[in-house]
Amino acid sequence: MRKTLVVAVREFRAAVHTKTFVISLTLMPVMGSAGLVAALLLKDQADLKDKTFAVVDRTNVLFGGLLRAAGEYNRTQIFEPSETGGDDRRQVKPRFVLERVDVGDGSIDTVHGELSDRVRDGSLSGFVEIAEDVLSTVAADEDGHHPVVYCSNNPMYRDFPDWFRQRVNGAVRAWRIGDAGLAAETVSRVIRYVPVDEQPLYVRAVGGAVHAPKKNDHYISIFAGLGLAALMFLVIFVGAIPLTYSVLEEKMQRSAEVLLGCVTPFQFMMGKILGMVGVSLAIVTIYIVIGFVTASACGYGHTVPRQLINWFLLYQAAAILMFGSLYAAIGAACNDMKDAQNLMAPASLMACIPLFVIRPVMLEPNSTFSTLVSFFPPATPMLMILRQGLPAPIPQWQPIVGLVVVLLTSVACVVFASRVFRIGILMQGKGADAKELLQWAFHGAGHRAKRPERRHAPATIGNTVSD
Repeated sequence: MRKTLVVAVREFRAAVHTKTFVISLTLMPVMGSAGLVAALLLKDQADLKDKTFAVVDRTNVLFGGLLRAAGEYNRTQIFEPSETGGDDRRQVKPRFVLERVDVGDGSIDTVHGELSDRVRDGSLSGFVEIAEDVLSTVAADEDGHHPVVYCSNNPMYRDFPDWFRQRVNGAVRAWRIGDAGLAAETVSRVIRYVPVDEQPLYVRAVGGAVHAPKKNDHYISIFAGLGLAALMFLVIFVGAIPLTYSVLEEKMQRSAEVLLGCVTPFQFMMGKILGMVGVSLAIVTIYIVIGFVTASACGYGHTVPRQLINWFLLYQAAAILMFGSLYAAIGAACNDMKDAQNLMAPASLMACIPLFVIRPVMLEPNSTFSTLVSFFPPATPMLMILRQGLPAPIPQWQPIVGLVVVLLTSVACVVFASRVFRIGILMQGKGADAKELLQWAFHGAGHRAKRPERRHAPATIGNTVSD
């Protein structure tokens, strides 16, 4: 155990006593903050050229109202709010220009083709066709034809279709009200929108009094869990993946042969993993302290979930132990960077599993699917932290059982990885593939006899292994 700790301390000091560690520790929040600042600075960097849209109004009654609505939009909605209330407002959105197109005696298919060609050559941004029965039709017909159709070659641009959808419905609704002989004011009062406010559950104080918590507290706890899960994902890659390159570098430079003259392969591998666990905990501790100080300075220090942070540290250490052993085994089994990168892809894919299911887990944290996927060991650390940060409470036994599952899986990974490490650390020549790694993990040293073309060199200085 003492030798393992010596290797761990050496790995920890070698990682943190470098300029690269300090730079990477600083760059991660700086780059994240720079992304937010860039998004804020570039939010108004839009193309301000007028956008022309053709309207095929086959009702012959709606285009006038739409044209007036476009004029109102161009006067009021395309400028940023003015602090002085004057006319010095800066334009931040393009103007909408509506162009009416009559079908006349021609074919509607011909009009469709001509307008589509104009959109392709850039003279139009899109076109809309309003069917003649839109005033009486409220849904698609049996053939799936809708009464209003918008066509464009830029589906990501949503300003005009969202605006037009509201305006054409308003124009149709106004016509129907007038056609029915109803008073517009009466109908407006009847269908007036009723806003619905969202807020957290009421809380009961020590004395029994019930009060509503701050609405911001509801979302801060969500973002805290999401942020900790993202931090764990980041630190797993920052802490575990370098183990592959570290082991591979020592193997290629033959320094591993010197070290194995003093320690066993298991002590060597376990020391490197424990050292990286210490590095990861140092990184997250620094970030958590910075986050807590920032939250306290902004008046939200009371919302930081202390219990969640304790669970996070436990899961973080277990996750590095689990993934670190896999990456260390990969480094020991390979002889060059290319082979290592090929084997690292499946391990990295397992670490990305929580990203694939994060949306359904956040929407329904207590569903059967969310519970089951949270007990899948590679995904358990991040998903369990994420679920604990959501307002909907999860049963208290689940984080405990999840931690036990991750620890047992970590032990199994360490055992299997130690077998691979023991065989592969001194092997030279052709690197092992995924099938051979599994055979080494389950059969141990006894499987070496099936590979006569490779010889396992003794752990002494100067010995080499050749094919």
